[in-house]
Amino acid sequence: MGTELKDTFVQAYNDTYDYIDRYLTSKLPTRELIEDALQSVYLDFYRSLITTEGKIKNVRHYVLRIAKHYVADHYRQQPKATFEDITDLNIPDEKALADLESADFFDYEQVMSYLKSSDDTTYRIFVLHYQYGYTIKKTAS
Repeated sequence: MGTELKDTFVQAYNDTYDYIDRYLTSKLPTRELIEDALQSVYLDFYRSLITTEGKIKNVRHYVLRIAKHYVADHYRQQPKATFEDITDLNIPDEKALADLESADFFDYEQVMSYLKSSDDTTYRIFVLHYQYGYTIKKTAS
């Protein structure tokens, strides 16, 4: 890879990483899968840079398109949910909810510990809203 292509890749990576990470965080269920997706997305982008000799006009759009294809491929390969899957959902018990409501305050480590032990969707909602500053509407979508 020539110096010019390497510089193009590094610049594109630095410009798009946070954006693509947020997108994948909102679409994929686990951090491990998100990290695998990031690696695959940027590897595909690297290969595209080589084949197009760095002539990609809108890099952000191009990398996002690769990420969208990765997410679509991931969910295409997943088995369909059944009624039994839905009935096995873990719903917090009333005591856990009452304990949370009655507590005066939590420190950051306690909150993160609780969220990491809860379901992945709850954790992602919290991260998108409080860490990345997404609105409630954007977080929901």
